[in-house]
Formats: sequence, structure tokens, C-alpha cells
Amino acid sequence: MNVENPLCPKCGCPARVIVGVFTVRVSVTSDKDGSLSKTGEKRVGKPVEGFPLTLECGGRHRWTTKEIAA
Repeated sequence: MNVENPLCPKCGCPARVIVGVFTVRVSVTSDKDGSLSKTGEKRVGKPVEGFPLTLECGGRHRWTTKEIAA
């Protein structure tokens, strides 16, 4: 993946994390009163596709970027 701005505009550090939205499945059980309780079991699915990406540096600064053609 090639991005246009991989360095933090505030401090100049490289990106360490891509902040994204993921589809998550959480296992639940149904109680007798009709409510749901989490069982603690989680499975993370594929990230939701979309641009621009949100990047985060080690200083927790966040910025968006866009993909460029290689």
C-alpha cells in the first residue's frame, strides 16, 4: 500500500498504526428475561474498506491520508 503522507504532520514521526473500522462478532447468550449477555468470545473480521486511511504515530497524533498509484 502506497500512501501520500506517511509521516506525522505535527511531529514528523512515521505512522505506527492504521486506525480502522473492523467487523467484530461477539458471542452472546440469551437470558430468561429476554436480555443478552456477552460470553467474552470475540472474533475480528476483515477491516471495512474505505479511504482515506487514518494513521497514528507513536505520539498518538492522528491524520488522514490517501492512497497513491505505485
